[in-house]
Amino acid sequence: MNSLVMKTNEFLFNKRVVGIRIPYTIAYLFGKILDLISKATDKKLPISSIRVKKFCSETSFVSEEAVAINFNRPFCLDEGIRRTLEYEFLSDNSGNKTFYAE
Repeated sequence: MNSLVMKTNEFLFNKRVVGIRIPYTIAYLFGKILDLISKATDKKLPISSIRVKKFCSETSFVSEEAVAINFNRPFCLDEGIRRTLEYEFLSDNSGNKTFYAE
């Protein structure tokens, strides 16, 4: 996770730092408190316990189908992060469709 945060900070802010790190239990508890506030005010907040859990979870996997067809990724992780950050935060995509996962 530290490498992802460092790469993001490097691309967006030109700084190779991780920044402040909060223990998982405190972050998750904070997310739960914000869940309660969100429910009480009937407003969606940018931080929730689910998002904390997703952000801190291990997301690497191997697909049997990808192995079977000898899949080669079209670009490296750094390029994927760069493209995602550029599209999501630096480019004007107001005319494009938005898909929500939650």
